[in-house]
Amino acid sequence: MSIPDPLPSFRLDDRLVVVTGSSSGLGRTFAEAFARLGARVVLAARRRDNLAKVARAIVDAGGRAEVVPTDILRLDEIQALADKIDLHSRQTIRWRFAVASSS
Repeated sequence: MSIPDPLPSFRLDDRLVVVTGSSSGLGRTFAEAFARLGARVVLAARRRDNLAKVARAIVDAGGRAEVVPTDILRLDEIQALADKIDLHSRQTIRWRFAVASSS
């Protein structure tokens, strides 16, 4: 017996979702889930090579993803991320899974 989808109408089509910390772990998991729900996903984290792998997985599954390498401890990189996307759009969803360390 299959369980019916409790949120069949929950879609994020044409929404922009920004996920920091999306190169691995929960950030990656949520980025992939948002993409499956139809969102255009911006992947932000420090490791460009891992971000590229996540983006490829999303695109291969039919989703849309853009890579913006970002170290959230660097204000210039946060500004570059903000400049790249419209963070003030009513269609933008921001999701954080970044962990910062000063060491």
